[in-house]
Amino acid sequence: MPGRRATALLLAFLALGGCGGSAPPSPAPTSMSPGSGPRDADTPVVIHGSSFAVLVSQPASGGSPTVNDTFQAWLGDLPLRDVRWVDDQTLSATVPAGLAPGVKSLRVQGPYGTSGQLAAAYTVEGPVVAPLSAAIAAVPERLSVGQTVTVTLVVTNTGDADVTNVVPVTPTVTGVATATVTVVATATGITNVTIRRSQLG
Repeated sequence: MPGRRATALLLAFLALGGCGGSAPPSPAPTSMSPGSGPRDADTPVVIHGSSFAVLVSQPASGGSPTVNDTFQAWLGDLPLRDVRWVDDQTLSATVPAGLAPGVKSLRVQGPYGTSGQLAAAYTVEGPVVAPLSAAIAAVPERLSVGQTVTVTLVVTNTGDADVTNVVPVTPTVTGVATATVTVVATATGITNVTIRRSQLG
């Protein structure tokens, strides 16, 4: 790999030497390999594409030119680690553990500051955790000894996936009181409720 990298840098320098300072096209990622990986482990990947051009600068005072081969890459809004330039069609990187499961878009930015994107480039495998929110209210808010109060808990799934096997349980009550649970939901099951997106239950 070091020998291949050095050869690729030399070829890139020779190719860009006669460009007259004009910027090359923006990076254009076309695929990732592998195209998926687990949520709970780092995954080394290779990014394929075109126009992964390095930036060659000639100091005004003379001397040896410098080569900037720094690239950055993101899946969604989260950066990949250890992004390295291999040649003008290849980058290597690491997808860090802990990304939310699902299909991710890829964005690659090169040393010229331009970037290119690839939709649905990588899939993070793992169970989808749906965000649930809950609101509770009591009617009446004030009551006397022996009076019945109705406490309503509204659970909302604001995610993109259904949550299954939600089992309601009888709440714990302190003092001299009893409690029962009634589930109101459009799902068929009462003891194993499916909370769908934007569904209240």
